[in-house]
Amino acid sequence: MPVEYVGLLPDLFREGQGVVTHGRLGSDGIFRAERVLARHDENYMAPEVAAALKAAGYEEHPGEKAY
Repeated sequence: MPVEYVGLLPDLFREGQGVVTHGRLGSDGIFRAERVLARHDENYMAPEVAAALKAAGYEEHPGEKAY
């Protein structure tokens, strides 16, 4: 679906990434987004948090991902 948005995109936004948008669908078939939020899976961890946990001695458990 074509989406039109004017503004800064979230830091996590990249090509092929799922997003959540808030806006309205125009009669021309173009969705005009007022807000765009980047989606991530439930295993996402902010790089700063991952670094802090690593510095504190946290060990990753099998199946967990730290980015």
